[in-house]
Amino acid sequence: ILVSGTIGEEVAVTAMKAGAHDYLMKDDLVRLAPAVERELQEARVRTARKQAEEELRRLKSFNEDIVQNIFDGITVTDENGIINFINPTASQMFGYPPEELMGKHWSVLVPPDHQPMMQAAYDRRKQGISDRYEISMQRKDGSLISALASGAPRFIEGKFAGALEVFADITERKRMQDELVRLKEFNEGIIQNMYEGVGVVNDTGYWAFVNPALTQMLGYSPQEMIGTHWMESVPPEQHTRVENAYQRRREGKADRYELEMVRKDGQRITVEVSGSPQFENGQFTGTLVVFTDISTRKQAEQALRRHATELAALHSASLTITAPHDMDSLVHAIIEQAIQLLGASGGSLSLCDPLRREVHVYEEMTGTGKRYGGIVIPYGEGAAGWVAEQGKPLIIDDYSTWPGRLAYYEPDKPFTAALSVPIIWRDQVTGVLQVTDSDKARRFNDDDTDLLRLFADQAAIAIDNARLLEAERANRARADALREATRMIGATLSLNDVLNVTLGQLQRILRYASGSTEPVEGE
Repeated sequence: ILVSGTIGEEVAVTAMKAGAHDYLMKDDLVRLAPAVERELQEARVRTARKQAEEELRRLKSFNEDIVQNIFDGITVTDENGIINFINPTASQMFGYPPEELMGKHWSVLVPPDHQPMMQAAYDRRKQGISDRYEISMQRKDGSLISALASGAPRFIEGKFAGALEVFADITERKRMQDELVRLKEFNEGIIQNMYEGVGVVNDTGYWAFVNPALTQMLGYSPQEMIGTHWMESVPPEQHTRVENAYQRRREGKADRYELEMVRKDGQRITVEVSGSPQFENGQFTGTLVVFTDISTRKQAEQALRRHATELAALHSASLTITAPHDMDSLVHAIIEQAIQLLGASGGSLSLCDPLRREVHVYEEMTGTGKRYGGIVIPYGEGAAGWVAEQGKPLIIDDYSTWPGRLAYYEPDKPFTAALSVPIIWRDQVTGVLQVTDSDKARRFNDDDTDLLRLFADQAAIAIDNARLLEAERANRARADALREATRMIGATLSLNDVLNVTLGQLQRILRYASGSTEPVEGE
């Protein structure tokens, strides 16, 4: 503010051009105070404007730093979709130098099949709509990336001026998500197609998930099992075992144990259970259980144990009957061992006479204590006659109703079930070994048949040995009798003594009840 008493108008104009804001004449200072107040106010305004401009510059620099260094790619397009700004991240993301994209339409960054999606987003921007969406973008080298796009419209004085798009590269995240989905589907495929049954029981003991193998194992449909309690699949006497296992799951312990389960049809199966606890945020939520049906394995183990026991019993029985015996004691031993081997209550042994086509029941023992023996049965009649003729085993579940039964047993009915096998020696049926049982519930089976046939093979050897032993003893007795008769006859001249010695030695050989000698006189 210039204050002068002599300043002319020309000097005042020059001063104003040089920066003076006002001038006053000394003889008119009435405006001085208002002029000073006005200039102070304007000075404050200028200072505030400079500060605002500095703040705006700082913010602009700050925002530019953010845009230039942000991890996300940023593009700005005009109202026609022409790119007029791209930040370094977007340049790197799409594989283009910035100058190569400037002035290009956004379609150069989008594969043809996704351009309708981008166009629809651009149309929404014209309507003032901001949103987010996933889209595939195309790099300069032709490779595709997955991006999450966030778009916002730009308006200047109410007129659409283009769009601001922010792109986040989610290619790796999508790959991981796809891998998780694939892995989930793969795992579900495994679970759904596993041979083992898989189920999830919640924290209160109800089925929350069952795979097809488990439903097939237990004979239910998935709908019938889901939401039911595990107790419905486990027999009552096994509940405590499962409850103890469930308590171990609550304690975070996984283990394995055997269990019997009940199918829908009531049949019991033996399973091996592998249980693992499930926790969420430290809270027990249930159990993942894998069931392996080991019924067949358990049956095989039982069969092996039974077979081993039977073989041991067969070996013991074979040792018993292969020891030296006369025929009577051998037959008795064979029957006793057969009864013991099969767990039967009775048995018999018959010897065949193929010339007469007859079976001679040598000895028979029954559970009643009564013994039969000495009867002769024609081939084809009764169990023994049928086996002797056919040379095959015969199983009879109820002898009293069997059409081929012998009337001989009708009064006593000493047994119900019967199993008869041929005794074969050198391809010939030499006898029939039979075991019987008076228990009406007893049923002989193929395993029993195989076991008795093995024993019958050993019996055939023992019987042949006994016959050879008896023949040897008979031959020795004849030789001894002949030697003794020769010695005694040579020691006497008495005819009566000679005749008596002859009869006595013949009795040792032939075992007759009575005998006589009649000398013939004459030539």
